[in-house]
Amino acid sequence: MLQFSKPSFFNSLRFKLPAPVIISYLLLIISIFVITYLNTTDELNETIENNFQVFEKMFGDQVKAKEEDVIMAMNIMMNNDTLISKFAQGDRDGVNDLLFNLYDNSLKKKHEIEQLQFHTPPATSFLRLHKPSKFGDDLSSFRQTVVEANKNKKLISGIEVGRGGPGLRVVMPVENKGSHIGTVEFGLGLGNILTGINTALNIEYAIGIKKEAFEKAKRFDAAETDIINGDVIFYDYSKNMIKNNLTTEVLDKSIKRFDVNEKEFASYSFPIFDYANNSVGYIVLYSDISEHIDTMKASLLQTILIIVAISILASFILTMLLRFTVIKPLEFMSNAADEFSKGNKKTSFEVNKNDELGSLSNSLKEMAQKINTQLQYLDNLPTPVTIIDRDFNVQYINNAAAEFAGVKSSEVVGKNCSNLYNTPHCGTDQCGCLKAMDLERAVTSETISSTNSQKRPIMYTGAPIKDEHGKVIGALESSAEITDIKDKENYLARSTQQILTAMEKLSNGDLTVSVRPEIENDDIGKLFRGFNNTVENIKSLVNNLSDAIAATASASAQISSSAEELAAGSQEQSAQTGEVASAVEEMAITVAETTKNVTIAADSAKDAGLTAEQGGTVIKNTIVGIEKISDVVTEAASAVELLGASSEKIGEIINVIDDIAGQTNLLALNAAIEAARAGEHGRGFAVVADEVSKLAERTINATKEITETIENIQVETNKAVESIRRGREEAVKGKDFASEASNSLEQIISKTDAVIEQINQVASASEQQATTAEQVSRNIDTINSVTQESSMGIQQIAGAAEDLNKLTEKLQEMVNMFKTNSETINEYSYQIKQKELIS
Repeated sequence: MLQFSKPSFFNSLRFKLPAPVIISYLLLIISIFVITYLNTTDELNETIENNFQVFEKMFGDQVKAKEEDVIMAMNIMMNNDTLISKFAQGDRDGVNDLLFNLYDNSLKKKHEIEQLQFHTPPATSFLRLHKPSKFGDDLSSFRQTVVEANKNKKLISGIEVGRGGPGLRVVMPVENKGSHIGTVEFGLGLGNILTGINTALNIEYAIGIKKEAFEKAKRFDAAETDIINGDVIFYDYSKNMIKNNLTTEVLDKSIKRFDVNEKEFASYSFPIFDYANNSVGYIVLYSDISEHIDTMKASLLQTILIIVAISILASFILTMLLRFTVIKPLEFMSNAADEFSKGNKKTSFEVNKNDELGSLSNSLKEMAQKINTQLQYLDNLPTPVTIIDRDFNVQYINNAAAEFAGVKSSEVVGKNCSNLYNTPHCGTDQCGCLKAMDLERAVTSETISSTNSQKRPIMYTGAPIKDEHGKVIGALESSAEITDIKDKENYLARSTQQILTAMEKLSNGDLTVSVRPEIENDDIGKLFRGFNNTVENIKSLVNNLSDAIAATASASAQISSSAEELAAGSQEQSAQTGEVASAVEEMAITVAETTKNVTIAADSAKDAGLTAEQGGTVIKNTIVGIEKISDVVTEAASAVELLGASSEKIGEIINVIDDIAGQTNLLALNAAIEAARAGEHGRGFAVVADEVSKLAERTINATKEITETIENIQVETNKAVESIRRGREEAVKGKDFASEASNSLEQIISKTDAVIEQINQVASASEQQATTAEQVSRNIDTINSVTQESSMGIQQIAGAAEDLNKLTEKLQEMVNMFKTNSETINEYSYQIKQKELIS
């Protein structure tokens, strides 16, 4: 039997059941750690960002507050009329004397005003209190606040980049008695504002101005401490340690992190906007976040330690619970299943539990009972069944297989299967089980088994057996003795060869062929009888068809002969009609002469009487000719109608042949179905059925051609009958006209006799004769027309008879393909020769 080894620890439930729990706790710890870390990091970033934003807000607020303070101080200062008067008069020293002490002692020291100066339009320096010795220079090229204040005469305030850097500028226009005389300016540096915020928040800063802004302000020469980063020049820093981290990345408003001297810093930047709201630079902020990071790490570590301790304790408790409530019962059932697989059919799967494991135990118990029952079924199967492993060792053999091999099951289990059935395939590449295991599919083969001192043909099927991983571990073989099947195959082969030979002869037109079955009452015997009956029916039909063709040929010859007689009668009638017409014309001339010359009326009357008697004789002869023509036409009509009836009889015979061919085709179809049921053994018989079907199809095609030929004969026959009918009708009319002409001539004769006796009535009699002669002439013309139509009809009959003769010859050629017997063929040949002689 197949052996199953015990699983290792890592493949056992002792590991697999607690492992997911432990892994789940580990994943939970990792998830909590990640979530806590992310939340703490977010909080830290939010705190840092808030501090930076507070710095940014304080800077904006203080710039605004300084701006308002400066405007207030400027308003107070410029409320001095003396100061304005001296400025208006251009008294530079007077203005300096009035304001120097105020600037130096109060504005500069207390209010951090670094610059105080006056300008005259448009932007010429009048007085710099922070540098009194320098004045008169033009500032219009770089001091836009001064230019705009003088131009618009309005207060201008805000940040402006000067030659020394950015600063807060407040420029106020000055008027004297309603006239604009210039501007006064207070200037403060941004460093003092940033330093105060730096001290309060402990956040370092760096100021960077765009190159374009410095170039426009005509900055003084660059300092050695400048750091150029792209188009930004950093020139002022709260600490030198941040210089190395002034990259383009820090100009992004988002928070960046970097290390300096083993401390972690965060950076943040915001733009500087001048009085016209144009971006002229950046202020970059730096904050030491090392303490925040340390605090966050300590908090995270404490949280993780607590979670790990709780998880370890919970995992241990759950593992122990699983071991005693699940793993132990499962190990018991696993050992029981192992014992059952080794053949111990009395193994117990009983587990005293009311949960799912108890249900599993009951299911295993029921499964074991069903397997034992199914094994009993398999043992008692009448079909031999054997199971082998990859090494061809027998793992199982049922009772039928052991009985077939003449061994006991216990003797062959574990031994090589080649000694079991002793076939030529055993131990070779032809083995069906070997092919099944290699191809991983069922393979069926046939061979000879030498067991129990007998050689028996068997058919066996090998099917691969796979384990739970899809790997082939053996094969199952089922076999069956096929001695009876082989005998039937040989019987079918002999019968197939016999009927194929007969079919070959039949396909060549030999209708004398017949077959004799070995067994009368089986399907083959029925097929043979059906074949013989089919041949006999075809033979009978061919003979009947030959007789019908002979009759058709005879009728055709008779029609041809009658047509010739009719043609001769028509010619004779036409000649006689011409003589009558001549006589009538002569009679008309005589009547005219009689009318003109009454004196010689008697002689003319005698001549007319003679002529009338001659005309009467001619008309009588014409009537006799017309009656003869009518008789001939009637006889031809009867012959043609007989021909039509014969062709209809032939059509009926052809229909019978077609029905028999259809039945033969149906018989071949039934035979093909039976051959298909026989499978491989009926393949030869299927060939026979196919040949029968082909013969039936050829017969059907031949009957179709014969049917078409007969239909053509019937059409031509109908035309001939119709032409003869019209000729007969016209002959009757001609006879009537001739009778009228005869009566007229008799009246002429009577009148001629009366003329001799009653010469005084010659004139009236002559007129009557002229009238009668005209009527006779018209009747003679009508007779001539009828005669010509009769001649045309007879010619049509002759053409139809010729066509009928050709169709008959073609039909005979089609019949000649069949061979029935020599007498029939000779008889038909004789009839054909007779028909040719008659024609």
